[in-house]
Amino acid sequence: MSAPVVGWYEKDDITVINAANKLAFGTVTAGATAVPTRNGQVPFHLWNDKGGGSAVTMTSVTLGFKNASGGDTGEYIAGTTLNGNVPFFQARSYGSTACPDDAQSSYTAIGGTTYLSIGDIPANACRWVYLQCALPVDASDGLDLAGRMQVSYWYAA
Repeated sequence: MSAPVVGWYEKDDITVINAANKLAFGTVTAGATAVPTRNGQVPFHLWNDKGGGSAVTMTSVTLGFKNASGGDTGEYIAGTTLNGNVPFFQARSYGSTACPDDAQSSYTAIGGTTYLSIGDIPANACRWVYLQCALPVDASDGLDLAGRMQVSYWYAA
C-alpha cells in the first residue's frame, strides 16, 4: 500500500523547508503582522509526491500549528485576551500546481485544535500556502514563536 509523500518547499519548488531550513519570522513587534523573513518562503508549497510515482491523492487536507514540542499549549497557540484567545499564526491557500486553486482570499487562524481546511492534493501536485503571524498588542515581550506546521489528510491506496 503506497502513501502520499508530503513535502514542504520554498516557492522555487527546489529548496526544501525542513529542520535545516526553517520558516523564520525574525523579530515580530507586538501589534504587527509578519510573514517569513526570506522572500523565497512566501508562499511555501505543500507538495504531494513531487515528481510523481505514487498516484495517491491526499484528501480532507487540513493545516495546523503546534508548539515546538508538538503540543497545544503556549501563548501563540492559546492567544491573548485582546485578540479573543485566537492563535497568532494564520494561513490561507491561494495558488496551486496541477490541481484546482482554493483561492482563499482571507487568512484563517491556525493553532492547537484550530485548523485550515484546503483542497485535495493529487500526486505530483501542490498547494501554495501563505503563512503569517499576527501578534496582538498584549503579546508577551520576547515571546519565542518556534513551533511546528502540521498537515493532516486521508488517503486510499
